[in-house]
Amino acid sequence: MARGPRAFGGACIDLDMPTTGSPEATSVALTEEAVADDLIRATSACPPPKFGAATYSFRVAEDVQLATTIGTVQASDPEGGTVVYDITAGDASEAWAVHALNGGVGVGARLDAATTPSYTLTIRAAVLEGGPSATTTVTVTVTSAD
Repeated sequence: MARGPRAFGGACIDLDMPTTGSPEATSVALTEEAVADDLIRATSACPPPKFGAATYSFRVAEDVQLATTIGTVQASDPEGGTVVYDITAGDASEAWAVHALNGGVGVGARLDAATTPSYTLTIRAAVLEGGPSATTTVTVTVTSAD
């Protein structure tokens, strides 16, 4: 039997990890109850999601309508899990939003190029089923509507 990290339902588990009540993970029924009872625990040995670009840059006019998507960040999980996104830094004024499932970066507040001509956001990609996460930098330049 192969050992080490393996994908199961999009989550990464380590078959070498100790189990409770069973000497081999192969004899454990992989059910939600088994996982909840700590029979198999997630491991950080899984690779993090990988962004399609090291950094992203978007430009937007200050008179753009609220909720307009100005660009998309994209990451994939090498293990095939569902990737979710959130903004972790650079948005103290809550001017931005990121769609949790598709990575679309959208306008969340009125913009003013004279006051804030650019934003540097940190966006995190994490696997919904658990495991390590990754971040990327998004630079948004706000241009004058005049």
